[in-house]
Amino acid sequence: MRKMFSYREELESNNYWQTSVQIGSYKTKHMYKELRGEKPNVPWYKIFYQNAARPRAKFILWIALWDRLPTKSRLTRFGIITDGNCAFCGKEETQEHLLFECEITGKIWKTMLNWIGMDRIPHGWRNEKAWICMETMRKGWRRLLLKVVLAETVYAIWTLRNDIIFNNQTMDEDLHHKIKVNVATRCSVFNKLSNHINLGGPSIC
Repeated sequence: MRKMFSYREELESNNYWQTSVQIGSYKTKHMYKELRGEKPNVPWYKIFYQNAARPRAKFILWIALWDRLPTKSRLTRFGIITDGNCAFCGKEETQEHLLFECEITGKIWKTMLNWIGMDRIPHGWRNEKAWICMETMRKGWRRLLLKVVLAETVYAIWTLRNDIIFNNQTMDEDLHHKIKVNVATRCSVFNKLSNHINLGGPSIC
């Protein structure tokens, strides 16, 4: 409470607060924007709007969109590790490579795109991110589905990569199906997507 009261004078001199007192209407969102100031949206903000993926998947995706995944090449630069090889193919593990320049992860991403009716040859992360930003600006249920598939695919690749490195797990040949189940389960309770998901397969209707 002492911390809150220490900002009393600053808030009382705030233009929005003074206007709110005069008209008898106050909204926390407007005060937040007033205190925060105008900030430009990141180009990928639409990827998170109405994204039905699991919170854990969206969190990893958020880190990836900021290009901050702790890949081996990043940790090598910081002097934390010396082995910078990709856990899937043995090449240098940069984020650009891991998502989805790597032959193995690229096949996973291509399979998921084909599953939702998008025929595309995967490239590195920068190209894929730019393409997805453009796609998610458009309307339609397939673009909503693309957001979920992206988040769940990135999360699945990242967690499998960690399991291979830290738990000596082998490549999961059933990974495509697990991603599809997670996507279908999340979309089944999302009104705009539930009619387009068949949990029995799962498949896209």
